[in-house]
Amino acid sequence: MRYPASSEALEFYGEIACFQQQAEGSGTASYVESALELHEPLRRLVREKGSRVLKQAAEALDEGACREALYAYLEQIDTSSARSFFARVLLQPHVISQGDGGRSHLDNRCPHCGHPPQVGVLRPEGDGAALTLACSLCLSEWPFPRSQCASCGERDEKKIAYYSPQQIDHLQTQVCDTCQRYLHHVDLAKDVQAVPDVDEVAALPLDVWALERGYRKLQPNLVGI
Repeated sequence: MRYPASSEALEFYGEIACFQQQAEGSGTASYVESALELHEPLRRLVREKGSRVLKQAAEALDEGACREALYAYLEQIDTSSARSFFARVLLQPHVISQGDGGRSHLDNRCPHCGHPPQVGVLRPEGDGAALTLACSLCLSEWPFPRSQCASCGERDEKKIAYYSPQQIDHLQTQVCDTCQRYLHHVDLAKDVQAVPDVDEVAALPLDVWALERGYRKLQPNLVGI
């Protein structure tokens, strides 16, 4: 196991990824109606293998509540609660396969669907590295300044810090003291085998580090962390 400290989270992520692959191309009309068709199978999966918090949310998520959660996610009213986890898992395959009409003119929001980033991706460029942000919903990437907070836009280097443990030095966490948010970065120059959305889940020790210091994650990932 490459990331023993994150083994349970990665196993659950694998289950969710398989569920989403089976959901691709299913359904008919709108995102919401197509997503609702898989509401019950997702609840069963979470009841069996999800975290305690997600299991509790699954118990309360009947079809009506799920419909509300789906619309709330699409409209970005709620993209971070335990209930929103179900909306994101159900919506993502349809948004990726069909494309989304939404657009954003904000630098820290996806230019394709308007949703916040999940992870930063560092790629070699010239003598350094260029940063892109990867969307939490449609997985699109767009360029973003390395020294700027992806949540509030803070640029003061005295208010932005980075943490990277030696044992997984291709992962780093950017924290901002202005908005108290954090975002993981995956450095592909340090690990060419890294897969950003997977390694973001594997960064669980960095989540613990940031949360213990009072920071909040910019956007929970596909295992609800």
